[in-house]
Amino acid sequence: MTILTNSLADLAERIKESHAAFSAAQSMTAKKALETGRLLCRAKDKCRHGEWLPLLDRAGVGERWSQHLMRLARSGLKAETVSAIGGIKASLQLLADFCLPVGDEVLVISTDNFDDASKEPIAILWPSAEYPGFYNFGSIDGRTQEVFLLQKPVRGKPLQMTSGEFVSGVWLTIEQFSKGKVAGLEFQIVPADIAADYRNLMLEAAA
Repeated sequence: MTILTNSLADLAERIKESHAAFSAAQSMTAKKALETGRLLCRAKDKCRHGEWLPLLDRAGVGERWSQHLMRLARSGLKAETVSAIGGIKASLQLLADFCLPVGDEVLVISTDNFDDASKEPIAILWPSAEYPGFYNFGSIDGRTQEVFLLQKPVRGKPLQMTSGEFVSGVWLTIEQFSKGKVAGLEFQIVPADIAADYRNLMLEAAA
C-alpha cells in the first residue's frame, strides 16, 4: 500500500470535501429543476389563452427554458438519476435522443460497465401486444446468462401523481436494470426485421 506524503494526504482530504460539496450541489440543482418543472406544468394547465407568456415573464423564466424544465419533469426521471447522468443539460440530451419502440420494433439497452463487451448485460423493451401503450421488459446477464422477464408490462407514458411528481414505469425499470448507472447505458432501436430474434432469444432463455 502506497503511503501518501502529508501534503498529498491533505490535498486528498480537501478534494474529498470539495467533491462532496459539488455532488451535493448537483443533487440540489436537479431537485430544484424538477420542482420548477412540475410547477410550470401545473401553471401551464391552469393558464387560459394568452396567460402563459405573461406568467413566465412575471416568474422570470424564459419560454425555451420553461419547455426544457417541463420536459425534464414530465420524463419521470428522478433527481438522483439526473445528477448521475451528468446534470440537466446531459439529461435533456438523453431525453432528446431516447424514444420508445413502435410496432414490431425492439429497444435494445446495453451497458459498457464491463471490460468484455461480449459479456455485457443486455435488456430489451418492446410494445405489449395485449396492452396498448405498455411495454414488456427482459434482460440477460452476459456473464451468468441469468434471464429476467418483467411479469407485467410497464406503462410507456409517465403518470402524474397528486403531488405533481411524474413517475415513469419505463425509467424506473431501466434504472433498476442498470443499478442506477443510467449514464453508462446505450440505447438502440432495432427494426422489425431482426427484432423478433431478440424477443425469441429472451423468451427461449426464460423458458
